[in-house]
Amino acid sequence: MSAMSITGSPHLAESDTTQSWVQRTLVATMLVVAMVGASLTAWLVLIAPPAVSVTQVGVPVDLSQGTFVVTRTSTTMVPQTQGPPTAAKMAGTVGTDQLQVWVELKSTDSQGMAYSPDQFRLVLEDGAVRTPSGSTLIDGLLPKDSAISAQVWFDDVPALEEAWLEYAADDGAMVRLALVQTSQQPQPSHGHG
Repeated sequence: MSAMSITGSPHLAESDTTQSWVQRTLVATMLVVAMVGASLTAWLVLIAPPAVSVTQVGVPVDLSQGTFVVTRTSTTMVPQTQGPPTAAKMAGTVGTDQLQVWVELKSTDSQGMAYSPDQFRLVLEDGAVRTPSGSTLIDGLLPKDSAISAQVWFDDVPALEEAWLEYAADDGAMVRLALVQTSQQPQPSHGHG
């Protein structure tokens, strides 16, 4: 057999066509997978939750509209005063623990900085979320170059090993602060005499 008759064989031409079809199919499949991957990546970037800034008491966090800082935290016992009087109520020994958080917001944005007590929440170690029981804040708009100091509190807070205060800024940024509860009870003196 000559080389001419082998190349002109119908079986060889069929095998070239099949191989070419397999290559085109493989390339098309890779392109589709790449396009799906790029689309998925773009979608995940668009729906990604806002970055969370982790901070601690006294450390300001820069936001697009200003700054946020927790200036101090404490727990205290709030005496129960409702219902019939009892000796324990009269002595102030019956009540619930309250977590108190003092915050400061400063606006640097020409449009101002919106604020609300609804922007705060307490996340407990088991994942349960609590909204503030009360606050000295009311919904408002802080003008540029001004600041507000306020308190938010959470009633009936159990003794916590871990908890976080979260602040959701108006621009979507999230600030998270690990809380270490401290009591307002007087500390014993370690002085001499």
